Amino acid sequence: MRNLAILGASGFIATLSWAQPPIRTDFAIDRPGVDIESVSVTVQPLPVPSPPGVLSRPSYTPEQLLRMNESELIDLYKCSRPAPVPTTYTPGLVIFKPGSCITVPIARVLECTAWQGKYFPCEGTMVNRQFGVPTIKAVIYAGESWLDGGPSTVFDYADTSLICKRYRDEVREVCPGVCLGIMHQRAKDGPKIATWFALDARTGKGCALPTGK
Repeated sequence: MRNLAILGASGFIATLSWAQPPIRTDFAIDRPGVDIESVSVTVQPLPVPSPPGVLSRPSYTPEQLLRMNESELIDLYKCSRPAPVPTTYTPGLVIFKPGSCITVPIARVLECTAWQGKYFPCEGTMVNRQFGVPTIKAVIYAGESWLDGGPSTVFDYADTSLICKRYRDEVREVCPGVCLGIMHQRAKDGPKIATWFALDARTGKGCALPTGK
């Protein structure tokens, strides 16, 4: 019945078109002596699409990263580039168990006690700031991410710390001056994510490593 209805409607429209007498319009009448002004048209260039793998996204702050769940952090990390190495102290936030009810409270406690950020006293070296003083050192190098195999900036404790030799940080820049990091633990069955963290090189709070450290 539906097909018959469609055919009937099509036939009706075709019949109306065939039965309609031709209409003479102004476009069919010659009008000699009429000047037609030329029109200048400016063609705007088409917008250039972003290169493959590069997403258009807003700027992020460590506070925004602190409130994301782990799936969001993973997606953001995967589409970011290796972080440039800061040249001075850079404040940070621990993002433990992202998206849980304890993430923000733990970050606030650690910010005032166990971890405040990282020093970069010289090329190839990073030193953590814990309890307000420089502590555990790491070697900096460009390496492959243990999350997705892509390029990342690595802070490795394997040869610089007895306490943290099983750990390795990797960081990528999610927007200018803001870096998202992952602390991996070397486990028997392969690397595991111990925690996430953020570094903020935009604040202007940076300072040199204290003398003698």
